[in-house]
Amino acid sequence: QRQQWLREAVSQALAGPGAAHAELQRCLRVLAGPCPGEAAPERGLGDTGGHEGALAELAELCESLDNATDFCSLGGLEVVLELLGHRWPPLRAGAARLLGSCAQNLPEAQARALALGALPALLGVLRGDPDPCVPPAALFAISC
Repeated sequence: QRQQWLREAVSQALAGPGAAHAELQRCLRVLAGPCPGEAAPERGLGDTGGHEGALAELAELCESLDNATDFCSLGGLEVVLELLGHRWPPLRAGAARLLGSCAQNLPEAQARALALGALPALLGVLRGDPDPCVPPAALFAISC
């Protein structure tokens, strides 16, 4: 088990920035696709169709300043801002966490998010979201 973990860690380290860029693009394609429940009404509540996982993956990738810069240059902030208004709480919370990850220590992302109207949207979520998991994520994003 340790050897497998080590192999995976070395493989990821050697993959380089090109692999991260490709993963950013893949996750953005998932998010740009139809949101759950809109294109597939047969899906049950809680089926996020990969969107929730893509948001989590992007938030982790964007902890790196280089990846956050790439994410912003790919138009990721625009995609994520739309999800702040999604009807499913996990997607709203994931979008807020991702915004925070991108904006953290990256003035360019902060300026772009402000220009796109992220602060009023996040404040609205913070003040009035009915789901208790979403406002803390919005507060995190605002603090970044």
